[in-house]
Amino acid sequence: MLRNISLAFTNDLLADKYNKTFGRPAWKPEIMVRIGIFAKKEG
Repeated sequence: MLRNISLAFTNDLLADKYNKTFGRPAWKPEIMVRIGIFAKKEG
């Protein structure tokens, strides 16, 4: 199901939360949101 949902907008939505010195986390925010949704669904 999560493959069919585009969460690409989360990258731009969370861009202002990135660390100004180190940039964004190694994993894109889109992936982290997908993991969170999956964990909530399965857990």
